[in-house]
Amino acid sequence: MSYILIYSNISINNEKTERAIRNIYLRLTENSSEMFSIIVGTKFYGLKHFRDKLKELEEAIKNTFSYFSGVIYISKTNFKDVGSVEEQLQIKESVMRSLADKNMAAVKEQLMVYLKRLEAEKASSAFYVKYLMLDIVKAIFQSCGTYNERIIYQSANDIMQSSDLKSMGEVIEKILDEMLEKNSDDLPDVSQSVSEIKRIIQNEYMNDCGLEEIAEKVSLTPAYVSFIFKKETGNNLIKYLTDLRMQKAKELLEKSNKKIVDICKMCGYQNQSYFNKLFKNYYGITPKQYREQ
Repeated sequence: MSYILIYSNISINNEKTERAIRNIYLRLTENSSEMFSIIVGTKFYGLKHFRDKLKELEEAIKNTFSYFSGVIYISKTNFKDVGSVEEQLQIKESVMRSLADKNMAAVKEQLMVYLKRLEAEKASSAFYVKYLMLDIVKAIFQSCGTYNERIIYQSANDIMQSSDLKSMGEVIEKILDEMLEKNSDDLPDVSQSVSEIKRIIQNEYMNDCGLEEIAEKVSLTPAYVSFIFKKETGNNLIKYLTDLRMQKAKELLEKSNKKIVDICKMCGYQNQSYFNKLFKNYYGITPKQYREQ
């Protein structure tokens, strides 16, 4: 690690400085397989501020994952950013719902997507990300009834020693896989759950029964319902519901004299214009044209 102090007795041109830094970075990397990072501090006036600026740089280095390569400007970066407070609450809430369902696959997907987003930003504080993940992993252990201090300590240590988001993701993935294997006997009966979901759709397709409503009726999270339905049947749940509604609409047009607006409502749609468009997408003609044929 090296420090470079640029001194000038005239105003420093930001554009020229950035161009010079880019050239330095290119020269460092053009003939090397090593990964380099350049962290650019902020301007200061007078040597009395040098110590504070050096401390600012050291803090930035500590808070930056070591795998980051490229040029990072302190003035343009919020090293404490791990997503908004609302987003952090959402990810925790989603994970807790999936844990309640004992759906480790959904937990894994949610955490991996979150870490991927942070990786793409290249500006997230290593310190804050690690403690957020520790908080979530602790909840995972508690949910699965794991109180072995050695396992918990080792997992926490592996997270804190992670030098980048990829290795942290691997640690978390390993924990989840082990929890999934340990608790496989406690997982809900997927086939029985899917059968219940199909029964609900068959009985209530004429009502407002979207994914959220179905999930509530079977006491599972929407993400898990969608996941197990697709895994068990190979079909998307919403498409399955729409297919059934369109089939029922076709039967009513063929076998009854009911008005199209009434058939629309009987198949779970309140907006006739939307119903007409959907029907045409399925069968190539409008409900009125289908009846006339």
